Amino acid sequence: MEWILILALAFWVWRQGRRIEALQRRIETLELREPSPAQAAADVLLLDTPLPQASNDDEAFEIEEDGPAAPAPADALILAAPPPPREEEPLLLTEALPEPAPQRRRQLEQWLAENGLAWMGGGAFALGGIMLVAIAAQQSWFSPLVRLYCALALGAGLIGASEWLLRRPGAHRLAAALIAGAGAATFYATIWAGHALYGFIGAGAAVWALFLCALVFMALALRHGQALAVMAIFAAFMAPALAGGALPGVSALLYLGAVAAAGFAVAALRRWAWAGVASLLSLYFWFAAAIAGEDVRQGLALAAFAAIGGAAMSLRKPRGAEEAGALNWARVQKLGPAVAISISSVALLWVWGAAAASPQGAVAGPAWVGAMLVALAAGAVRARLAAPAVLAVAIGALVAGFMLYLGVRSYTLPPSLYPFMLFAAGIVAAAAMNARPHRRERATLSIAGAAGAGLLTLLAAFSVPDWHGIAAWTPLFLGAAALLSLAAVQAQSVAQPRASAAVDAWAVAGAALAFAGVESLVGAEWRTAAHAGLAFGFAFALNARGWRALAWAALGAGALALAHGFSDATVGGAMAGGLLQALTTLGLAAGLLFAASWIAAKARTPSSISEALSAGAIILALLGVYLLLRWIAAGGAGAPLRSLYGSCFARLRADGRRTHGAGAATAKTGAHRRLARTCADGAGGFANRAEQWADAQSVVGPQPRGDWRAGAV
Repeated sequence: MEWILILALAFWVWRQGRRIEALQRRIETLELREPSPAQAAADVLLLDTPLPQASNDDEAFEIEEDGPAAPAPADALILAAPPPPREEEPLLLTEALPEPAPQRRRQLEQWLAENGLAWMGGGAFALGGIMLVAIAAQQSWFSPLVRLYCALALGAGLIGASEWLLRRPGAHRLAAALIAGAGAATFYATIWAGHALYGFIGAGAAVWALFLCALVFMALALRHGQALAVMAIFAAFMAPALAGGALPGVSALLYLGAVAAAGFAVAALRRWAWAGVASLLSLYFWFAAAIAGEDVRQGLALAAFAAIGGAAMSLRKPRGAEEAGALNWARVQKLGPAVAISISSVALLWVWGAAAASPQGAVAGPAWVGAMLVALAAGAVRARLAAPAVLAVAIGALVAGFMLYLGVRSYTLPPSLYPFMLFAAGIVAAAAMNARPHRRERATLSIAGAAGAGLLTLLAAFSVPDWHGIAAWTPLFLGAAALLSLAAVQAQSVAQPRASAAVDAWAVAGAALAFAGVESLVGAEWRTAAHAGLAFGFAFALNARGWRALAWAALGAGALALAHGFSDATVGGAMAGGLLQALTTLGLAAGLLFAASWIAAKARTPSSISEALSAGAIILALLGVYLLLRWIAAGGAGAPLRSLYGSCFARLRADGRRTHGAGAATAKTGAHRRLARTCADGAGGFANRAEQWADAQSVVGPQPRGDWRAGAV
């Protein structure tokens, strides 16, 4: 059935070719009838002879043909000699006519008559050659060696027929190119069958044979044009599937790599946009097939081939006069790296998911390829071949891949995950710093690089079994120091580092890693003082550098110190017997925050930063006083406090009364008298309430130290 369709399409293409040849001969005949350029120039009408003026004489003039001419009267009109030419240049009717209106786009019928049928016939020839190999293998018509020889003869015959068609006068170049492409695809299918189906050709010989096929394909494409390139690329990529061979092992990968290399080489050499697009689409098709077949290694290799090929095509500069069209080489050179790198980076997420679901959980392949794509994107951005957003996409896909692996993984994490995450963090930071985009795009890359490196370092610390071990806090502090150093390097390349978003991104990421490092290294009872120490350090750096991000970092460290001050580890520990340690932590934190507030006030920052730090210090100091009083009220001092409370409050009440009397005696106005009375009443009322609170505490008595919340007022 297939051969009937192939023969019918071939006859249809032959008939259409004959009709096109007849039309071309008629066009040549009509062109011969057109006047030559010299004759057309001779027919130009010259208006350099003036027309005679109108005359009112009714007499007829007779001119004798023989004999001397009679003398003419003085007033006679002489037509023998023309008047001298005018000084003005003659008027030539050689002005260019207006260009005709553009013709309407070709309709579907016209395209089918001129190009569509040729494409269908060429595709039928290619499918026929490949299916002939497959059907012969299934039906066992001849011996395997004879089948391969017949397939080679068919391919050579198709290439010879294309050459014969090309050399004929008025030949249809598209039909010749497509038939040659069918022959090249038949060669690819034959070599594949000899290696994968029959085993006549080893892996090394198959690679060399495919390399020779690639050379033949390139030569044919250079002679026949872009149509052959597109046809042969698609046919060669589809040859293994149509020939009945699966795609496992290194041999299939070498085959696809050879075809892709040939396609990208021809596309770049001749600046054929559609040939490059055909190679990319074919590689992504086989990538999807490999992931569907759970072949992670082959999927990684194909994604890498596509990204490298798409980036390599941009190295070929377009011509000065590029052909018109929706897809030309200028557009491929501009968008090729961005499209290829972005698609390959996002496609790796499927590889991460497949690797996490497997028991082995191999992380080396996705990590290496993802880091390679990040470095490739950075090189493309630096060479101005891709936009900075491409590097941001590659970094985001790499971070998302590690997060997907950790989220999906149900087996034990492999030991190689930790070093690969740290390695990827270093690659991300180096790529973002070395991309060197335009100054308007520095903030975008700095945010992407700092966020990516910081998140990968945090993920590495979270992946270790012991969060408080050296394997967790060491990369956090080292990463914080590295990111802050990169912020200093970035500050040297910007005009205003104090208000630069690029510098802020690196500094904020470093501060975040420092916060996480304190949480990992320092115990819960000392974290208040540790974060206050970070606030002091950031305030000191703020005074030296002036970066606004350091002000935010100091404020964040103060907020964390305040939060840990009210935590169960501090307050509960004080009530459980660790009052001295809690008071020491709170006092040290309050002092550091006061110092940070004083240093921040000296820097050129908003006053709200220093005020917030000083407010945090006051709150921590008051918290320490409250814990001390609460401990005393609970009986921690070991002595009765009734007499002490009574004497203190009585003295306070007496002072309030004296103040009231003095105010009444010295006040000269009613307002002063009322103010003095109000102050005295307030002091007396506070003394009464304090005395009542002391009575309640003496009745309740000391509470058990294990439950510090019981009996709280």
